[in-house]
Amino acid sequence: METPDPAPVRVILPRRPGDCAALRTLDTSYTSDLRWRLERDGTAFRWVETRLPRPFHKVFPLELDPPEPPTLDLCAWIGGRLAGYAEAVREAWNRRLRLEHFYVEPTWRGQGVGRALLAEVLSRAAHLDVRGVWVECQDVNPAALRFYLAQGFEVCGWDESLYDPAGAAAGETALFLFHPLAGAEAARLPDQAGGTGP
Repeated sequence: METPDPAPVRVILPRRPGDCAALRTLDTSYTSDLRWRLERDGTAFRWVETRLPRPFHKVFPLELDPPEPPTLDLCAWIGGRLAGYAEAVREAWNRRLRLEHFYVEPTWRGQGVGRALLAEVLSRAAHLDVRGVWVECQDVNPAALRFYLAQGFEVCGWDESLYDPAGAAAGETALFLFHPLAGAEAARLPDQAGGTGP
């Protein structure tokens, strides 16, 4: 009986100056023939997964020197090759960690790299005085939406007018997801905290 190959060894490290060359070649694209369509019934809403008439392909730009320095900047490596990347920024005003970029090379998708990378983000977030991790996704990327939901995120909102109709994301709807951190203090109004209010 043939012995299966051992699982690839994953190493997740903070981004280093020398990683820029590998990051420039990272494939941030995805292709989908599905989308989530928003259906309304009075004041009720629901998302229905529907098939597109033709596959949809999109590439996300990755800015290696963003104007807002990331709080977390993590690279996943397998056998010395870059397999994934995550970048997040802490929002001080609402104590939330905003996941700006999250990509896994197509070769390694569906093999646990994304789960391991996101687990590292959540683990490090627990030491950043944040309530949880927030991410923006799109209705034309059901695979990413299913991934985040499977990792404990919940849809916390959407915006049909966020993207410029004349821009690259024309016709897309933004969905927002949030993953609360265990033990993080929930936001409370003054009277809920035992005070008397203003």
